[in-house]
Amino acid sequence: MAAAAAIKGVEHVTSTFVATGTASTGGMGGTSEAVNTATLVVNLTPIDDRNVKQSEIEADLRRALAAIPGVRGEIGSGGNGTQLQVALAGDDSAVLEDAAARLETQMRRSLTGVGNITSSATMQSPEIVITPDLARAASPGVTARAISDAIRIATAGAYDTALSKLNLPQRQVAIRVMLDERNREMLDQIALIPGAGANGKVALDAWARPRLSSTGWTPSAT
Repeated sequence: MAAAAAIKGVEHVTSTFVATGTASTGGMGGTSEAVNTATLVVNLTPIDDRNVKQSEIEADLRRALAAIPGVRGEIGSGGNGTQLQVALAGDDSAVLEDAAARLETQMRRSLTGVGNITSSATMQSPEIVITPDLARAASPGVTARAISDAIRIATAGAYDTALSKLNLPQRQVAIRVMLDERNREMLDQIALIPGAGANGKVALDAWARPRLSSTGWTPSAT
């Protein structure tokens, strides 16, 4: 990994541990949650054996990462008092993108003593939003619980404790039923998800409106 190689070249860095994808960092700073992200745990020389502060080394690490094209890095654990996040949300993706870019620029110009000012606007994450129409759902007797159960089971499967089990001689195998991954990306297929009504199953599009949307963007600084 280019980031790990760059960090190893920083003075006072003795070793690094890299976790990519959905991997744990061994209790040393959390987990990495996506295939395009990674968490690096950096070990430094003992504080008594160096004449520079950790903050100075962190500044060197930021400069090392900044030299790698396409890399957006954050230095530090992100604990209380070390990170500020501002979340932007809205229905117009163009307006959101423009607002996020302007806010990031203003934060860079006006905030002193902070680093790692980044925005997730460059990592847009479209999502499917399902908005129930409670008045329409009440007519066939579709309850809020039935709505959540129908959507969850179709897209992620039932809770592990609620799964049916296949009993084999030496073990049990959980049976998880859900929509095919390709169908989970198609609004017309999601609209056919059945929900339990008072007199039988009712298709989702009879009591809800599925639509594509973009997640809110979060400029942050540490």
